[in-house]
Amino acid sequence: MNPLISAASVIAAGLAVGFASIDLELVKVLLWVKSEDNRKQRILNTIRNSEELRGRAIEQLEKARDRLRKVEMEADQFLRNGYSEIERENGI
Repeated sequence: MNPLISAASVIAAGLAVGFASIDLELVKVLLWVKSEDNRKQRILNTIRNSEELRGRAIEQLEKARDRLRKVEMEADQFLRNGYSEIERENGI
């Protein structure tokens, strides 16, 4: 066999293995980038969901605060009326 052909065959085989190795590494990098993109997307979705939950919680707190104010006003009114009634009964 011709030594030049043998050398070319060895070089070609080496290049094939090298390119296959590079392709494998490229695939690994692409998969890693994709997984990072997925991770970033999950984080962004979590942040969006948290913001929505926070907004709903604030709305509920504002409604509860309004109800509390109403109850406090009713209690004050009841106390005023109750005191007035007691004062009338005692002739004060």
